[in-house]
Formats: sequence, structure tokens, C-alpha cells
Amino acid sequence: MRCLRDTQRLTAAKGVRSDTVDGAKARFAATTHAEVPEHETAQLPAPLARGGVAAAASSDLWQTVTVITLGVGQADLDLDRLGRLIPRLDADEPPRQVSVADVDAIESTTDALRRCDYAHGGGLTRAAAIAYLRSVLRLRKAAATPVIRVRLDIASADLAMLTAWCSYDVERHDQARRLWTVALELCRHTEHPCAADLAMLGETIACERAVGRAEQHFAAVDPGTPPPWAAHVDKAELTAQQGHSWYLLSATQPDAAARAVPLLTATTSAFGSDYARSRAVNLAGLASSHARVGDIDTAVSVGRHALEEICQTSSRRAYQRLRMLDDCLAMHQTADVADLRHDIQTACATS
Repeated sequence: MRCLRDTQRLTAAKGVRSDTVDGAKARFAATTHAEVPEHETAQLPAPLARGGVAAAASSDLWQTVTVITLGVGQADLDLDRLGRLIPRLDADEPPRQVSVADVDAIESTTDALRRCDYAHGGGLTRAAAIAYLRSVLRLRKAAATPVIRVRLDIASADLAMLTAWCSYDVERHDQARRLWTVALELCRHTEHPCAADLAMLGETIACERAVGRAEQHFAAVDPGTPPPWAAHVDKAELTAQQGHSWYLLSATQPDAAARAVPLLTATTSAFGSDYARSRAVNLAGLASSHARVGDIDTAVSVGRHALEEICQTSSRRAYQRLRMLDDCLAMHQTADVADLRHDIQTACATS
């Protein structure tokens, strides 16, 4: 009652009619009572179990709603209480039959998660992708036609691959390996080829061969009708993979840095805000490549840009690229290099 009186006083002060609050309270109580089956009340917090679901309007749930909407009551939300109110997905029943619409939904959701990963980094996407992957894998227990089954496996594999990349991006390497294994296992029974690696570190001929194969596969794909699992691989993405391959090779074969510079310059110019994370990590590689060819002024300028953009992502992998840039700059003793290295080390220490 005290909470309700406080709410009424606050709403009056804010010009909110008390009957609006009372009406919302009644609707909330009615909705809660209708939507929570009686047999599930045993899982609710003690005040709800004792007083019935309808009593939530004047106790825990109504207090929580009041705090959220009007800022009245406790200073911090009780996260344990909120967690108990969220439904448990592992109790849901999968559909009896997987339809085309189900697979379409998986593909579109994976695309949305991938765009979030590209723009902001795996740290903001990984948890959602893992939770969605668990739900999608449960669909394999449902019936499906052979054609739909193949599409489901490919869509599930694409989601697993995205989830692996998100884990790799936050340096959960063991989880990434396991998730890539899931993706490969799902693909194993289909006739669709998996993408090959673009480079083998330290082997120039193998790198050239792999880059050539990637270009051939890309040229053979109809740009107007790409499969959902490859729709994100456009010219900028292919160029980025090629440039990164030569950059990695330059760690042991310094001449490869000259081949990385034009490719990484092109791809960082092509990536827009939707690919902010991708641009940021490749800017770091571009700066390192400039350092390896001896263009230190450009390396510092691009490195500054990379540092600024990476600090706006949730990608631990991007910070690892900064550490690699720091190593590339270590042999150069100029004031600008020293300042950049100091800022890189500070950013990496607090990431």
C-alpha cells in the first residue's frame, strides 16, 4: 500500500491520472492471471505462490513494474527476481513439422545477428546467437520433408558458424572450435561445399593457391541469387580475407606486406557503418602492413584510426589486432610511434 500511495503521489505530481495507473494495474493483474497456468505457480517467487498469481499486481510484479516505469521504490532491480519471471525455453515443445517458413525465419534471424556482429562485435551478439542455436537444433527432432531437412541443416550450420565466429571474436577459442565442429557436422550430410581457408601461414605458394580458389568460387556465384549462408560474402569481404591472408603471411615473409596494403586499403574504404567491426580489425592489419613495408607515418595515422574504431566495439579479437600492431611498431623509435604504442597498451589493458 505504501508503494501504491507513493506511486499515486508521483503520478499526480507528473500529471498522470491515478485512474490510468489503477487501470494499468488491473489489466496487468488480469493478463498475468490469464497467462500463467496454475501448475506453474510452484516455480514462482514465494509471495506469488502464497497469494496466487493475481496477487502479483499488489506485490512483487506490481512493485517491479512501478520501479521500471516510474522509478519509485528500490534503487536497484532485483535481478534474481526478474530472472525467475522469465520463461524457461527448455520446457517448450518443438513444432511437429518444420516448414519453409521456419527455415526462412532461421535464415533471416541469422542474417540479423551477423549484421550485429559485423557492426558491433561478437561481444554483443554471442549470447543471443548461442541461445538461438540451442532452439534451432531442437527443431531437428521434428518431422520435415527431405528438401526442408537439407535447408534446415544448412541454415543451422550457418548459425553455428556465426556463433563460432562470435566466440572467436571474444577470444573464447575452445568454444569457437567446438561450434565450428557443430557446423561441420551439420554440413556433413549435405552436398554443399564448405569454404576453404584462404591462407596457410608461412607458405607463400599455398596462400596464392588458396586465394586463387576463393576468387574462382566467388566468380562462379550468381550475385543476384546467392545462397543464404553465403549472402554476406561480397566483394569487400573477399578482398578483406585476401588482404588479411597476405598480412598474416608477412609475419614470416615480409615481402607479402606490399601485397596486403592495396587490398586492405580497398576493403577498409568499402566497409560502411554496418561493417564497423570488420573495418576496425582490418584497419589494424593495414597499419601493421604499412609498418612492415617501412611507411611509418602512414602506419601511425592508420593506427590512430584503428585504435579509435576498435575502442567502440565489443571485439576482443580487435584488441588482439592492436597488440599485433604494437609489436610491429616496437622496432621504430619515433615520438609519434611511442605515443601511439602507449595509447594502444593503455586501451588493451582496460579492454
